[in-house]
Amino acid sequence: MFIRQWGWKREMKTDEERFALDYAHAFKDVDGCARELKFKQKKFGPEGFASTVWDSAIVMAKYIEKTYEKFREARSAVELGAGCGLTTAVLAVGLKMETVVSTELEGNLELLNANVGAFENVRCAEMTWGSETDAKNALPSDGEAFDVVVASDCVYHTEAMGDLVKTLEIICDARTRILFSYGRNRQALDIFMDEIAGKFSRVDVSSSELDELYQCTDVSVIELRKL
Repeated sequence: MFIRQWGWKREMKTDEERFALDYAHAFKDVDGCARELKFKQKKFGPEGFASTVWDSAIVMAKYIEKTYEKFREARSAVELGAGCGLTTAVLAVGLKMETVVSTELEGNLELLNANVGAFENVRCAEMTWGSETDAKNALPSDGEAFDVVVASDCVYHTEAMGDLVKTLEIICDARTRILFSYGRNRQALDIFMDEIAGKFSRVDVSSSELDELYQCTDVSVIELRKL
């Protein structure tokens, strides 16, 4: 199993595989139909590290695929720091959720739009954490909080954690399922945990709940709930 798990991990791939070639993601949708989606990637630029598919996004996507039933009642979802849009696509195409908002910084929207903008149930939106305007503009058309919030590898920038939590407070309510995954780029995790203290509860997702193959010791998944 270890060798098979090592085979899918992205950080050990060549630069060509990580930045030049499309990433192909095979999965089954909520109806059991086999699917494959491809995601464009590119070299890192001034916009940051959002231009390649990271291990934490794959672990998150496969966790959602394994637990589709837990999302049956959900109608709306948002991905924060969506990057290439892998988890967005699984929510939109795999789970067939009614409304999925995929958010990124302005400089990363071109790649995100190229990957998921064509799906009729996806809206790509600019999101600067901490911006009340961006957060409210991202909300579903009824203005209600999202049913699901997902974020992968978003706890590495120390100075942004307060703003990230501020955004969560705007787009979530007590019923929202909030899922975070993070790999080795978790330099700001302790600060994030301090910021959510007293505002959100936290539960670790166990390895037995994750996809048997698509998990690894350096990627964690947690679920938060607004208090």
